[in-house]
Amino acid sequence: NLKKIYKTGEEYAIKKGIKFDTDAINLLADNIEQNKLTDGDIGILSNFVFQLGARRALDYSTFFENKDKELSDIKYQQAKTLGEAHSLIVSKDLTNLSPLLKKYAETEQKFKGLILSK
Repeated sequence: NLKKIYKTGEEYAIKKGIKFDTDAINLLADNIEQNKLTDGDIGILSNFVFQLGARRALDYSTFFENKDKELSDIKYQQAKTLGEAHSLIVSKDLTNLSPLLKKYAETEQKFKGLILSK
């Protein structure tokens, strides 16, 4: 179940001393703000991460649609946000990408909080 996945991932990240969850998303946003992305970073984000993330968020939205409307709505919003992130990075609009990712981190925190509270 998702609660177990979140807890296991968090335990692993803490044990390894790596950023995870909203900390990782906000680190990416900060790196974008500070112009620290390499061409390789931009390539993986534009050709893989944002596209796949939007698709998976939409899949989850559909999955939760008849089970939990609030979770479904959050995942739908995330799908839209990641789709917009993809558009921004493809058009090289990194100025607007960082705040958008911070908004995404907030919705992920909300989603995680709801999952863990169930």
